[in-house]
Amino acid sequence: MAEFEKEKLSDYQAAADAVLTLIMLKHGGSPRRRGPRKQAVELSGKGGNRQPRFDVELARARALSASGKSAGALNQIEAVLSGAKKYGYLNHEYETRLALGEVEIKSGKSAVGRARLALLVKPATRTGFLLIARKAKKAAP
Repeated sequence: MAEFEKEKLSDYQAAADAVLTLIMLKHGGSPRRRGPRKQAVELSGKGGNRQPRFDVELARARALSASGKSAGALNQIEAVLSGAKKYGYLNHEYETRLALGEVEIKSGKSAVGRARLALLVKPATRTGFLLIARKAKKAAP
């Protein structure tokens, strides 16, 4: 990330921070460092590319969910989903729908989350997003 900062590649720096956040969440990272840094959120809004913004916001939502703040996570995910649909970012739409279903299941809305994930499998498969389809199928047996 230091190299991205040095080269003034704010989009890459923000995306790298989002990936680092997801890795730390997957491996039970420190409670102090569960969300993207404030700087990453600011950086993601600098460029014209919306992809890093979606990455950072989705990582922030997953961090909120991991901290037990499901309502905030669901609101955040809904906002990312709305933006992904609006601007035609199909990969982010599917990734966000997956996250939304997973967080709903985790927050006690199992039926809603499972239904959402089941509805994701077919379009994700049809459009070649096979990893997302597999994850959705696995999360909603």
